[in-house]
Amino acid sequence: MAGKSTFTGSLLCLCIISQALGFGQKGIFYGTLQFPTALEMLPNVRAYYSGNKIIPEINEASKQISFAIPEARNRNFFYLLVTTGVEFCSTDNTVPYLRLKKGAPYKFYTLELGAVPSKSKKRKRTDSGFEASWTVKEIDLATINNGKIPDETLIVCYHPDYVQSLEGGSMVELPKLVMRPDMIKLAGSELKLHEQSDKWFLAALNTDTIHDTVQSELRIIPQSKTVLAMCV
Repeated sequence: MAGKSTFTGSLLCLCIISQALGFGQKGIFYGTLQFPTALEMLPNVRAYYSGNKIIPEINEASKQISFAIPEARNRNFFYLLVTTGVEFCSTDNTVPYLRLKKGAPYKFYTLELGAVPSKSKKRKRTDSGFEASWTVKEIDLATINNGKIPDETLIVCYHPDYVQSLEGGSMVELPKLVMRPDMIKLAGSELKLHEQSDKWFLAALNTDTIHDTVQSELRIIPQSKTVLAMCV
């Protein structure tokens, strides 16, 4: 009897976690790049995901660049790459994979969505008792793929030295990519920052020909939520 109770309890817990993570559903994940409010104008940023160019939404008031990517709702693992140097390896007019340019600076992360017991004391009776939680790890790309970029990687074409942290997230929102508050000082001036950003943006155009453009109807940002996390 005790064994049956334990099994039933484990099955119930698994069902609750699956429901909390939205397993079996299809939808869109949202993300945001947060720049310092000291900027007068947001820089140009290019991003790609799974063979698609990501069309961003620009919010100058909040200094955020937001985006949406179509993906199965049961997906709970992503790669994120921030770099200024991506190139493709082609043979016989094919593009088998993308890779980092030799010596290019980068930051490479794994993002894994899980469920943890909710800490909220104001939960409704219908709540599962769990809430979404992202585990973020920075790893060496060379250790897993010998420099090859995994096919389903969110690529943000920007200099990794300007990245401060990845924060927050939810079942539909990736962790927010927060840029350093002193990035203007690091660049020398805002003008120099924009010159650098334009250089990286234009360099990324070389890979545009092998990426499709995500349709505009996916550029919908939830009005009642703060969108979180990545792309430059």
